[in-house]
Amino acid sequence: MSLSRESIRKILRAEGIKRNQSGRKGVFDAGSVCYASRGMMLLWGGITKKWFGQEESCFMAAVDMATMRCLAARFFQKEGSEGYLWLLKKIVTTFGMPVSFCQHSASAVKRRDSHWSIEEELRGEQDPTQAARALRDLGIAQYLESKSRVESISSLFKDSLRSDLKRKAITSIDEANGPFMEQFIRRFNRRYAEADENHGNAWRAVPIGVNIEMVCSIRYEAMVDARNQVTVGDVSIRIPPGISRISYARAHVEVRQFLDGSWGVYYNGNKIAGHAPTPLQDILNRSRHARGLNHSPGTHFMMMETDEHDIF
Repeated sequence: MSLSRESIRKILRAEGIKRNQSGRKGVFDAGSVCYASRGMMLLWGGITKKWFGQEESCFMAAVDMATMRCLAARFFQKEGSEGYLWLLKKIVTTFGMPVSFCQHSASAVKRRDSHWSIEEELRGEQDPTQAARALRDLGIAQYLESKSRVESISSLFKDSLRSDLKRKAITSIDEANGPFMEQFIRRFNRRYAEADENHGNAWRAVPIGVNIEMVCSIRYEAMVDARNQVTVGDVSIRIPPGISRISYARAHVEVRQFLDGSWGVYYNGNKIAGHAPTPLQDILNRSRHARGLNHSPGTHFMMMETDEHDIF
């Protein structure tokens, strides 16, 4: 009887045995028991490289660590708030709420920028990043995992994705995010994913009253100017007179940009203004220069390799 390398790998994983990154055989993965149930822990992250032509882009994906099933994947211009919030929204609306997410980079759970607002200095800590705030709102934990304990998004996807893109002659992000992506996820899961019935179920229902659109949006704290408008980067939103007050000048409001690019301005939890969709922007870089904003950059997510990827 002959067994393929992948079959042996699955058998060893089922027994809690896994090869570590240094190449030593038969290392017991003490964390495997934590991933016995679907939805217990999800691995997510991105692979940034020149996938199409000379410009870099980022493939982002999330995998259930119990079944190794790819739950969601998509290409983005770069690894940032948009990608992580999109993955979170896609997963929660499709499967429910997982118990936790994990990554390998230490920068995934804290900001790396040196900017502190006055409020943050008084409080003694920086505001959470966009994804950290969304995870907190949903009660989902975020952990770091050693590469010797769990595989990385790069090791799982890089080679097969590159070969499939070449085989299908995909040359742009738009093409890759079309039917190709659905087919790629299905092929990946047929090859690597284990049957759901072999594992318990830790997925949780979204609590009644939780608005996922609101949770998975990009948030700013801002002050309305004397002209009764608030400006975020290049976007100015005029606030019309309301029922309870004619002018909102000098009022503190919350500004949200949703994943479809549209905007909303909220005062005491009520929407008082909106704006047509615009391209999603790098929140950290924009917030430092936004007029009328509380300049706390706690509106972005997951810092990865360099400061210009200040995202988490």
